[in-house]
Amino acid sequence: LYIDEVLKPQEVTLKTLKPWMTDVVGVNGVCLLPNGVVAPVINIFELLQEIGKNLDISSVKLATDREVNHSSNKILVVDDSLSNRKALSLMLKALDHEVDTAVDGIDALKQIENTKYKLIITDLEMPNMNGLEMVESLRAWHETQNIPIIMITSRSTSKHRQLASQAGVSEYLTKPVDSGTLKRTVDHFFDKSNTKPLVKKAG
Repeated sequence: LYIDEVLKPQEVTLKTLKPWMTDVVGVNGVCLLPNGVVAPVINIFELLQEIGKNLDISSVKLATDREVNHSSNKILVVDDSLSNRKALSLMLKALDHEVDTAVDGIDALKQIENTKYKLIITDLEMPNMNGLEMVESLRAWHETQNIPIIMITSRSTSKHRQLASQAGVSEYLTKPVDSGTLKRTVDHFFDKSNTKPLVKKAG
């Protein structure tokens, strides 16, 4: 299943295909999108069950078995600001970490699909897909739901902290971040015995 773009969740009215089309495996019906396009509503679980019935599973190479870069100590820095990306990258490289960068959430998801990261550091406000939307996507994806995610943003209100916590952010830091704070936070998540946030954020 090829996905061109991940959109925000939206409510739709499901319309039946009857009487013109019936018993279409994996298609529950159609819906009308805000731009006027009629789109099929796909039932992924039904499609997978159908594949299991008709194919020899031993001949199917699952997406989770793809050959990916298993550099387990890599860090991905996600920020639309070039200066912020470079500053964080330089600090992390000075701490002997291998770093990749992404310009927004969509760019990050494309890279995460092919590379296994130990830790993700992201900004909150970005074009195309912001930090919260990216985190929600990663937490919904089995292969990435446990990756530690540090959010570094200029937003310091309790509202933004709560939104980040609800999305699944592991640690929330406000800009500017000094190298000492960054080192302490990153070292915490590189310690395999630590699986929880450094500080439990109050709602």
